[in-house]
Amino acid sequence: MKILIAEDDRMTRRILQYTFDEHEAFVHMGFEVIMANDGAQALELFGEATPDLVISDLFMPRVDGFALCQSIREHPNGMDVPIIVMSAIWKQPQLLDRLKNSFGVEFLEKPFQVETLIALVKSTLRLTA
Repeated sequence: MKILIAEDDRMTRRILQYTFDEHEAFVHMGFEVIMANDGAQALELFGEATPDLVISDLFMPRVDGFALCQSIREHPNGMDVPIIVMSAIWKQPQLLDRLKNSFGVEFLEKPFQVETLIALVKSTLRLTA
């Protein structure tokens, strides 16, 4: 199972990579994590190998999370790929509504707890393990 992560913050990328590589909830599932430093790189990687899940920061240089979500949904293989958007925009509910209504994404508030990430990934992918 491939997970594409678009995140411009190096520390957050490390936390996410570690979580998928080392956390007991995911170790036996054999996730392949593909990291992108921003939305533009994520779009390139998405086109090379359609992932089973995209996790994206919202505010990134070059291509932001809104444009990334829109491009994924417009891609022939992107309509059914689950997307989790991460951001600290919980104080701006109109942005959350726009994301959910326009692109059908799930939302993860930053800073996040690893347990919250795990639960959201499992429910988004409908994993029972």
